[in-house]
Amino acid sequence: MASSCFCKSRALSGGFFAVLALLVALPSRAETWIPTSRSPYGTAYAFDADSLKREGQNVTAWVRGTYTTGGFEKSLSRYNCSRKAVTALSSTIHRADGSVENRFTWTGKQQTEIPVLPGTYAEKTMKAICARR
Repeated sequence: MASSCFCKSRALSGGFFAVLALLVALPSRAETWIPTSRSPYGTAYAFDADSLKREGQNVTAWVRGTYTTGGFEKSLSRYNCSRKAVTALSSTIHRADGSVENRFTWTGKQQTEIPVLPGTYAEKTMKAICARR
């Protein structure tokens, strides 16, 4: 009787590991980071070309700012290309070792569209995102 239970549990655990191996083998979402600008403080900005989603004049994109310390911030923002404005949707700040330091998510009325100032690194990033087809 005990050997019968052992065989069933081995069969179940074998199935579990087969599913786990399949999940590990699945490809993750690709990221293609396109450099756009650098802030006066040395932060290098890039956007993920594979993340762009267009809806009329709005383009939603992931933007990464890499700090001179090695840490980085990944932000999801919506750019209004005709009004030259941006709305922050979410942001995650990472330490140099990749661990998460902080997360922010803006919803509803917290999502405020703000103008992108001319001549700034933010404008260079927005122009690159809006021009990408």
